[in-house]
Amino acid sequence: MIPVAIYLAFMHSDSFSIIVDVPYLIWAVIGLGFLSCLGLGSYMLASRYLPFVIFGLLSYLEPVLLAFSSMMLGERIAHDEWLTYIPIWLAVLLLVIEGSLHVIKQQQKQRALAKNSQALALEIEKNQQK
Repeated sequence: MIPVAIYLAFMHSDSFSIIVDVPYLIWAVIGLGFLSCLGLGSYMLASRYLPFVIFGLLSYLEPVLLAFSSMMLGERIAHDEWLTYIPIWLAVLLLVIEGSLHVIKQQQKQRALAKNSQALALEIEKNQQK
């Protein structure tokens, strides 16, 4: 893929002349490439270590956070585009609420299981003493 990328970058655009005119851009490209690698590596690690529900939720949350960060950097959403963004953000909000409720219920079940296992252990110990 690298030869194809080099061909497209240098034959069908003026990338080389821009980099020659503004030499610090190559460092920006290298830095952005490093950040992309770091992000992809973090994504792969998260897929291994996070529960499936939370990982899926974060996958839906990422585009929303990107939209918010682009708006913080000065990007504006046109009036006719709001009808597209608002339902997506509401859907992600519902996913966040559902995921939070799922995690809370799971923690409650774990606490109840620990409490029941302690009570069972005490009951077994009491029966063994008789």
